[in-house]
Amino acid sequence: MEVVVEFVPRRYAFVVPRFGRGMGGAENLTAELASRLKDRGDNVEILTTCARDNRTWANEYAPGRTDENGLSVTRFTVDPRNLESWIPKQIAISEGRSLSLDDQLAWMAEGVNSSGLYRHILEHASKFDAIFFAPYLFPTTFWGSLICPAKSYLIPCLHDEAAAYTDVVQSMFRQVRGALFNAGPERDLAAWLYEDVPGGEVGMGFVAPSPEEVKGLSPFFEEDFQYLLYLGRKETGKNAQLLIDYFCGFKESSPDAGDLRLVIAGGGSFED
Repeated sequence: MEVVVEFVPRRYAFVVPRFGRGMGGAENLTAELASRLKDRGDNVEILTTCARDNRTWANEYAPGRTDENGLSVTRFTVDPRNLESWIPKQIAISEGRSLSLDDQLAWMAEGVNSSGLYRHILEHASKFDAIFFAPYLFPTTFWGSLICPAKSYLIPCLHDEAAAYTDVVQSMFRQVRGALFNAGPERDLAAWLYEDVPGGEVGMGFVAPSPEEVKGLSPFFEEDFQYLLYLGRKETGKNAQLLIDYFCGFKESSPDAGDLRLVIAGGGSFED
């Protein structure tokens, strides 16, 4: 007897601090996952801020709803920030120094926030089957996910870094419904830091190229050499400078490295 399972469309929201094609890894990850859900027939919305630059977080986009690459995107203005309060706390956390719970909450309060975004989540949470928040360390994820934790899922993009050990982040992971991980080691890290986090390895949604398409690709470099590829923003926030230092040290200490090169691709600059 053949069993026919009827597809029932769901309604999902994805919340990110900024959004746009080509902005960064978390933004592209969110766009691809949202697009795959929309393509199968689900109702999907992107909720984000009016910011474009990940350093200034200035309101550059107009607030309101737009359609971008087939996705419904609603933007809300970024709240004013007290950088004199936030910067010392950000530096302290980055350096691994411990802060009191009050200071951690102040760190989140003076980060990238949007009162309009939070009001929208509060007013419309009941309409969604699930709300996904990415990445883990932004206030839009922290405050937003705790508005309706029973429907909140993290797409954490988790790293073994100082911010992941803070009390506020640990509390968030233990209150939300679950998490979608990009890789097994990321899930293992979350389990080690926060004990049992419901969820699994999901990865990034994309359409794999056909063998014919792969055969038709031309090498980027005219020369034939082995290389390691770093694909990401060129900035100290990604520790790109450490990668360069380590690669140079490896080349100097490893005679067998030969002509191995480091190829760097991505936005940003090394001016900082």
